[in-house]
Amino acid sequence: MDTMRSSLWRWMILFVGMTDLEGINEAKFKIRKFDWFGKIVERMERNLKKLVGIKMNIPKERGKAFHDVCPHDHNRLIFDPFDPKNRRCTKCGRNFESYEYYLSWVRQFHEWLGNRMIEAGIVYALSDEGWKRKEILRFIRDVLNQYSDLYLWYPHQDNELGPGRIFPSTYMESLWIAKLILALDFVAGEIEPQVVERFKLKLFYPAVETILDYDEGMNNRQAMNNYGIGSVGFSFENNFFVDTALNGKHGFLKQIENGVLIDGMWYEGNNYHWPTLEAFILLAEVANANGMKIYNDKHGEILRKMFHVQLDSIMPDGTYPSRKDSEYMVDLGRYSSLYEIAYRRFKDARFGRFLRKVYGRKDRSNNEWYCIFAMDENLPNERFTVDFSINLPGTGMAIFRTPRVYSYIDYGYHGGGHGHPDKLHLTFLLDGGRFFEDLGTCNYLFRELFWYRSTRAHNTIMVDGKNQNLFTTGRLLFYGDMDNFKVVSAQVDPGTAYPDSGFRRTFVLTDVYALDFVECFSENERKFELNWNTCVDLFPRDGGIMKDCSELKDEDGGEFLENVRKMEFTKEKVEFELVDPSDEGRRLSLKILLDEGDALYICDNPGKPFQSSQRGKGRTIVHSKMGKRVRFVSLLFWDLSSMDLNIDEERITILHEGGKDEVKLVFDENFPRFSLKREGRERIFRGYNVEPERIDLYDDVKVERKALKSHTVFEHVENDILLSEKIELPKGFERKNKKIIYRSSGKEKEEGVLGLGGVEDFQRSRIFRITVEGEEDFLELRKPVFLSCFVP
Repeated sequence: MDTMRSSLWRWMILFVGMTDLEGINEAKFKIRKFDWFGKIVERMERNLKKLVGIKMNIPKERGKAFHDVCPHDHNRLIFDPFDPKNRRCTKCGRNFESYEYYLSWVRQFHEWLGNRMIEAGIVYALSDEGWKRKEILRFIRDVLNQYSDLYLWYPHQDNELGPGRIFPSTYMESLWIAKLILALDFVAGEIEPQVVERFKLKLFYPAVETILDYDEGMNNRQAMNNYGIGSVGFSFENNFFVDTALNGKHGFLKQIENGVLIDGMWYEGNNYHWPTLEAFILLAEVANANGMKIYNDKHGEILRKMFHVQLDSIMPDGTYPSRKDSEYMVDLGRYSSLYEIAYRRFKDARFGRFLRKVYGRKDRSNNEWYCIFAMDENLPNERFTVDFSINLPGTGMAIFRTPRVYSYIDYGYHGGGHGHPDKLHLTFLLDGGRFFEDLGTCNYLFRELFWYRSTRAHNTIMVDGKNQNLFTTGRLLFYGDMDNFKVVSAQVDPGTAYPDSGFRRTFVLTDVYALDFVECFSENERKFELNWNTCVDLFPRDGGIMKDCSELKDEDGGEFLENVRKMEFTKEKVEFELVDPSDEGRRLSLKILLDEGDALYICDNPGKPFQSSQRGKGRTIVHSKMGKRVRFVSLLFWDLSSMDLNIDEERITILHEGGKDEVKLVFDENFPRFSLKREGRERIFRGYNVEPERIDLYDDVKVERKALKSHTVFEHVENDILLSEKIELPKGFERKNKKIIYRSSGKEKEEGVLGLGGVEDFQRSRIFRITVEGEEDFLELRKPVFLSCFVP
């Protein structure tokens, strides 16, 4: 079936789920009632004002990627759609006149014109002024005529990101053609059928054929390709295009079922999560309006989780973590337009509360065109907060939150081609100050890209000066919270990040300090290095003489290190003070325990992306050890004038003003154990991991995945109720004589009382009710007990 659909304003129903007239009338009512809604339409009209009554001259060249940022200041260049020669940097004043910068302007022009086209369609539908509708109709028709004349004239060319005629990448062509077909849908009833047929045969179908020429597999860009193909397919009722977009080899359904991790994160990380989710949502809206109720089935639940997981990982200042290839410090409020659609579709109060908070610092009119017909006038009044700790087992983030601290260990899924060699990286914020963090990445055109993609740029382990293997995934040993002591331990096995070396990180967060304990092991003598990267001011407090040296420069990432100095020390511990220059009140102390033969280096690094001045430089501390088995012990503390720590073969002792804490770690192959004693009371954390369970997955996924079931169990003798038969136990455990035992090689090991098991969605369900022998008990779920994650 391949007939032209010409119903006026058909696209309205795709964003509001109403009949055409209802959608239009609701939007017109909001224009009259709400200033923020009227401003959205007014902004679109202002954008179109210069275009109405003139003939657009569409460039004959093909656009070029990148070259829209000043290479000297890393500042974005001016884009003026009416003056292709104005490509100045607003910071240094340079005007970039070379041809490659002109082609970058061409790409931006085509993108800009696509945006004006969809805005023209929306204004056309909402306007009651005949002259305005007439001028907009002329504008849309003129642009489509020009592109129809030119499209097949543009050469079909390949590049690194796929073929295109107008754009340097297939996904850009897909997003652009989707906007043009939407603009046509708004006015199709006013254009002669033979003209629409011409647009179809000379523009829209050739564009889809160009897109179909390049299957990008499970990459985020394929989600955008599916959106472009599907939009044209639904508009012209082309079943082949629709089936390809939804059910194809890498169609929407295959991608959402295989590319979204169990916690809801897209496998390429926080940043590429968003363009993927945007394409998913827009295609889901089209399909939903055409009778395919995607939001009501399992795929809708996956989409909902994709919105939740970003809120679960949100940082104190409202940004999302800059993990993998991520832009640095992106406010999650940037994606309010998608949350508007999610709130309308799912009726999830959490999304509404988030929007309410966003609009406390952002005008609600500052949203994208695609949410205009999905904006609910009523948002919840309740306050949005994320104050709980959570483990995200799919993407592999063990997040701790307290009123003052936000931290995470990044142990999980590598992220495909956009992943970084950063396993067991530690991010640590105190009172909102970013003392140790992942800086994401910079513009792909800059040489500093290789710094941000190096292991040295992350707060984790390097072996023999080499980057970790990119496709590495760690495993969680245990994660939990008991009496405000938060503990996580994760491991990278030998043969994954490095051929014969592995490492394990255990991080303990308390009310006044954090203990970081890293163990490294290898079959051979190796150089192990623990990196600490910061962009705050760094001051050695005592001990050590700094001498310039050339070491580290030949190691991976070393070419970006400057002012490398080696510390010659006489003490067993070295302490640094870190001061956030943005707020003199935010300070953190770092104490490093040194062994004989250790080396300690301090150097400058490129700092935060897009900052090139000396003030923007970062600092790197490299702690180096030689051996087959070594351990790094570091202490972060605040609000205390001094702290000390000692270590022997059995325990780590932390001395502080309130007394002392004793930490013990025992890592049996099947049953790791951690205990922390304060004031005579011992808190015990135990982990238990079963063998990975194979999951049949789509055979074209480049990295094989397995599901790892991991239990974290707790000794808490006060909860006799945990002995109930209603509580599920991990494999190998059983109840005997009112105790929990673990059988290993036929021998019984008494291991105390286990925590809750088999509880679904424990992260957001704060209270769990259980009935034993007719009596009810309510247990607060602060302690996760069942984790499920994907690992290679």
